[in-house]
Amino acid sequence: MCLLVDEAQNLGRDCRDVVTMLHEGAYGLPMLPVFVGLNDTEDALKDCGLSRLSNQARMPLGRLRDAEATEAVWQLFSDCRVGGSADERERWQAAVVEESQGFPRSICTSTCRRPPASSLAPTASLRPLA
Repeated sequence: MCLLVDEAQNLGRDCRDVVTMLHEGAYGLPMLPVFVGLNDTEDALKDCGLSRLSNQARMPLGRLRDAEATEAVWQLFSDCRVGGSADERERWQAAVVEESQGFPRSICTSTCRRPPASSLAPTASLRPLA
């Protein structure tokens, strides 16, 4: 079994016992913990007392290339059935790509929570289709 711990950069010393148990495989549980987080995740894990982190166990993930981010936003717009003219969709797509800085989670957050750029006012015709 794989246990995914997201936002692991937020682990603090108060999590030390649990993190140590997961790391050492205490209680004989058939579990592999996977700690996922920002660049300072390794420091947070070390603060929790983990000392045997190998370089081969780290997998830094970078941002998407602009073309990949553009495709991800286009797919999100398609999945959400966003309407409007092609020009409007392309302008919003470019704004979301820019605001997300190429990070997939930021693409979804930028699209779902707020307008992608203050310079682009929402238009009446850019809307989800019924």
